[in-house]
This record gives sequence, structure tokens and C-alpha cells, in this order.
Amino acid sequence: MSDDDDLGSLDFTLPSSFPEPEPAADSKKAPALELALEPIPTATPASDSTSAKGAAKRKLVIPASLSEAAELHANGDDLAACKSLELAIRNAGALGEFVAAAWLCLFELLILLGRRTAFEQLALAYAKRFEQSPPAWVEPELQASEMALTTGGHAQIALTGTLNAAIGETLKKVMQMAQTTTVVRLELSKITDANNDGCTLLRRALTALKKAGRECLLGSPQVLAEILVKKVEMGKREDEAMWMVLLDLYQIIGDQNAFEDVAVNYAVTFEVSPPSWDAKAIPSSAESDTETSLDLHGGAAKGFALRGQLVGASAADFTGIDTLVAADGSIEIDASALVRIDGASADQLRAKLESLKQAGHSVELKNLSPLTRIFLMVRDFTAIAKLVARKA
Repeated sequence: MSDDDDLGSLDFTLPSSFPEPEPAADSKKAPALELALEPIPTATPASDSTSAKGAAKRKLVIPASLSEAAELHANGDDLAACKSLELAIRNAGALGEFVAAAWLCLFELLILLGRRTAFEQLALAYAKRFEQSPPAWVEPELQASEMALTTGGHAQIALTGTLNAAIGETLKKVMQMAQTTTVVRLELSKITDANNDGCTLLRRALTALKKAGRECLLGSPQVLAEILVKKVEMGKREDEAMWMVLLDLYQIIGDQNAFEDVAVNYAVTFEVSPPSWDAKAIPSSAESDTETSLDLHGGAAKGFALRGQLVGASAADFTGIDTLVAADGSIEIDASALVRIDGASADQLRAKLESLKQAGHSVELKNLSPLTRIFLMVRDFTAIAKLVARKA
């Protein structure tokens, strides 16, 4: 079994487990795209002005294959989303008026997966199919620079609320993310409490990532350390995972005095030799100066921006939108640097936008990637905001 298989199959639930995903295919071995050039569907002209108005007001129905791909992407499974779209495009009849949108979404996924050869093959087919220029390839390092505004260039996920057994689903997304990148970042600044189950799962994730040769950067490790140091008690022989995570955090932070104090208390409590301080192990993974993984605020001059991998966001992360109401009651939110938004984050954002609409404001989400725009359409964001796609 490969290291990537280990990442995908690791049990992050207590006590049950989730099924192993299919092993990620090597992009170099991916078959060439041989796409049937189906005719572009044409809209049937309305017979009168009344029917034309009715057609304008009709609700667009996203094809199931496109909706599925958008959901898979939101969940971090870009490879499965890519396979779903490739199949849908080869059988384009069910895509209806979303044929072109499906192609653009596939271009986005191929860039995320780094599959340039497949991208170029698709570009040739696209130019012949639609008689217009295809999107341009974006080098992964350029894409990473967009995320560097908030993540130092690394894929990221924020852990929020209580670090408990429920964190398993979020850690599963971390494992999926690690399938396609060598460095992931976990932001800890939003954690408010923790228990032994949560620490057990967190240590399991960090161990699996290290075994698979991935680097895991921890943002604001001191936040979790301050929570755990109040929970462990010398002589109380329980919650060992909390002790071990606390020692790991002090090692990452580089606080040797705190590490050795806890190590002595751990040894007395559990009657075992404690981990040893390792001066060489103070990694670049200590990112304690970064307060938040989302950093949605772009400053008053730039407006409000959604950036990077928006996973596990809370309602508090969107409070800054209130300050951006223009004189005419409009609000513009830039999503040009947004790589992904998961379902939970989308729900929090939608609740915020819905409250703004009820207050009489109009909201525009601009520069959305093709897949993210489809994902938000599936979640009925069009009822509360204008969704504007980014230019190819």
C-alpha cells in the first residue's frame, strides 16, 4: 500500500471507520481525452413576449453530473470530480445549456491536479468545439502565489470550535487535500476547547502525514497549547493524548522550558519515560504569528475577499462584510483568489448574505471560478446574491 493510500484510508472516526477511497491515479498515466464534439444546444425562441419573460424567470436546473463534480471539488476530491466531468462531457446530451460550463470546470480541475498534457488536449478540442480560445494554463506555483496572501502558499484547513471526535470529518478532508500537495496547513486559532478524543485524532493525522512524507504546518499552535495546559493534571492518569499533543505543540513552538516541565509531570503521572526535547525538530511548521487561516478581510481599499481554501469557516469569519455596505446599499465580495469553499463554510456565508438581503442590501460575489460558481448555484446562492464568473 502506498503512502497516499495510507492518507486516504486512515480511520478518523470514533469508534467506527469510513471506507477507503479509490487510490489516486497517476496523472502521467491518465488516458488522453477523446471527446465527442456534440453540437451546442440552441435555445428555442419564445413564441411571444409573455413566454420570453417566463423563460427569463425560470430557475436553472444544474445537471446532476455537474452538480456532483462541484460537490466533490468542494469536499477536496478533485480527482473524482475530474473523472465525473470527463464522463459527462463525453456524453454531453444530459448537460443541456451547461455544456460550455462543464468544459470550463474541467479546465479548472486539470490545473488543480497539475495535468498539463490533458489540459492542452482539452484546449485543442475546446477550440474546435466552441470556435473560441480556451482558458490559459496556470502554473501551479502561480496558483500557489494567489493562496500565499493567507496561507504562505500552502493548502489549508481551519479547525474550529471544540477539538473532539467530530473533528474526524475535517481531518478526512486534510487527508484528501494531502493526496495532491506536499504541504498542508492546519490553523488552530479558532479552537475554543479540546478533549482526549480530538487530540487522539489530531495526533493520528499528524503521524500519518509525516509517514507519507507530507509536511503539516500548524498555525497559532500556542492557542491549543494554552487550552491543553489547563486540562492536564499531574498524578491524574488519564487523557494521555492531550499530554502528548501538548508536548508536540511546545516542541513546535520552540518553548523548551515549558516542554521539559510538562515532560517531567507526564513521566511522574504515567510512570514512563517522556519524549525528549529535539533541538533539530523546531520546524518551519510553527506559524504562531499567523492569527487566522482565513484572513478574509482585504482592507477597506480592497473590499472583502474570499481567499485560499475556505474550509470549516464559522459565522465570525464573515462579520466583516457588514462594514462594506456602500452608500447605495450594495456590497461587492471578491472571490478571485478563492480556490475552494466547502459546504459548511458555504452555509455560514449564505446565512450572512441572507441576513444582508433581508436588511435591504444587494450582494455581488464576483470573479468566482467555474466550479465554485456552480457549487454556489446548487446551494441556491442566486436567490440572495449575484454570482459573477471570473474571466478566463
